[in-house]
Amino acid sequence: KLDLVWRDDYLFVYKISDTLPYFYVPNKFSKITKKFFEEKITSNNAFFFDKEYSKVNKLNIGEAFINPKIIDNYYFEIEYDSKYENVLIISNKFDKKWKVVSEKNIEIIKANYYFTGVLMKPGKYKIKIYFDNSVYKFGIYASIISILFLSLIYKLNYFNLRKWYWNKIFDNWYINIKIWVK
Repeated sequence: KLDLVWRDDYLFVYKISDTLPYFYVPNKFSKITKKFFEEKITSNNAFFFDKEYSKVNKLNIGEAFINPKIIDNYYFEIEYDSKYENVLIISNKFDKKWKVVSEKNIEIIKANYYFTGVLMKPGKYKIKIYFDNSVYKFGIYASIISILFLSLIYKLNYFNLRKWYWNKIFDNWYINIKIWVK
C-alpha cells in the first residue's frame, strides 16, 4: 500500500506502508508454483523452490528471537536464540557470494523467489553474514593500475608534445624576427 507523503505539480512522494521487515522468521513454508505471483508474501510465510523446500519442509520450526546488531550493505551481525530450527529471511537479493560465519553449520538458501534465507539451528549464538566480494578485487586493482599507467603515458606524451609545439612556435617566431630585422 502506498501512502502519499508529499505532492507537487510534477513530483509525488509516496511511503510504502505495508512492507516486509528486513529480517523475519516465518512460521509457514510453501513451494513456489505457477500461482506464486498471485499470492502475497507476508512475514508469516515464505516460498521456496523444490530443492530448498525439501530442506525447510523437514524443519521443526517455532518461536525465535533475532536481534540484528550491525547492518551494513554487505555485512550483518545477528544474535539468534531459539529452541527450534528456523529459516531467517533477509530481504536482500540472493547471491551465492553471501557467506555465513558461525559456530554452527549454517547454510544460505534462496527464499521468496528472490531473497536470502538462512537455515538456523537451535541454540543461542551470533552469526555474521557477509558478501564475499573477493572476485571483484582483481578487476578493481587491474583498473586502478591501468588508469595509473595510462595517466603516466599521457603525462609523458603531453610534455613531449608540448615541448615540441613550443619549440616549433619559438623557431618560427625567431625566424620571423630575423626576416623582419633584415
